[in-house]
Amino acid sequence: MLYKVKKSFDFSSDPCLTDFSQPFDLERNESTIAIGTMLSRKGYLIAFFSKKLGPRLQTETIYT
Repeated sequence: MLYKVKKSFDFSSDPCLTDFSQPFDLERNESTIAIGTMLSRKGYLIAFFSKKLGPRLQTETIYT
């Protein structure tokens, strides 16, 4: 089923995804309770990730 879903996407009609001569923009945001990132090009959102941190990870430092 996942193969059918992947096959149904037609990326050839979207110049934002097929023109690899243009750079992508990667933005990130972090706080004490969550992290997130966005991948875009020319102002169009391509993908994003967001995750709330659990209590244990909220107390961790980035150096551990």
